[in-house]
Amino acid sequence: MTTPRLTAEDFTDADADKLHVLVTDLLRNCRALAAEHAPDGTWPARDGDLIDELERAKQLIETLSRSLNGTRSALRRMDTQARRQHIVRRAVAGRGLPALAPVD
Repeated sequence: MTTPRLTAEDFTDADADKLHVLVTDLLRNCRALAAEHAPDGTWPARDGDLIDELERAKQLIETLSRSLNGTRSALRRMDTQARRQHIVRRAVAGRGLPALAPVD
C-alpha cells in the first residue's frame, strides 16, 4: 500500500492552529535556551573544569533534544490523523458516497 499524498484539505483549521502553536513554542524554547546559555550569541568560555563544561553542554543538548522530539512527535500525530482522514475520505468517495468533511 502506498502512502497517501496529503493535501491541505486533509488538515483542519485546528491542525493549522496547532502547527503554529507547536512551532512558536519550539522557537520560544530555543530562544530561552540561547538567552540563558549564550546571551551574547556565543557559548561563554568558563574558567573551570572541562568535564563540568562537557556536562553543561550535554544538559543543554538534552533539553533542546526533548523540545525538538516533543514537537516532532506532535507533528507526526497530526500527520497520522490527517492520513487516516484522507484514507476514510477516499474510501467513502470510492463507494460513490458523499465524502465526510470534518467540522471545524
